[in-house]
Amino acid sequence: MSGDALRVTTAHLVGLTAAQVRAAADIRSATSAVEGADAAVRSTHGAISSATADAVSQIVAARRDAGTKMAMIADELGDKLTEAARRYEQTDDTMSRALRGQVQPR
Repeated sequence: MSGDALRVTTAHLVGLTAAQVRAAADIRSATSAVEGADAAVRSTHGAISSATADAVSQIVAARRDAGTKMAMIADELGDKLTEAARRYEQTDDTMSRALRGQVQPR
């Protein structure tokens, strides 16, 4: 790997951004999929299941917290990738203008 050249393209960064946006949306969807499970246990099994319903409620809350944090991290990473793509594009444009200014016409 030490001989491999590092190449960064804005198109690749934009693709990674799109993947992070999808990941955040999927995480939010998966997180909300179990909302109300504790209430469903209570309504279908009655008072005898209150300990189980309480445990499910705690699990749903922990899942919600983790999912919210994961989605936020994916959003932040997407924002950072977008900014990186913008900066690479800006640097390419700046250096391109600088090189064009140094090249003598024939």
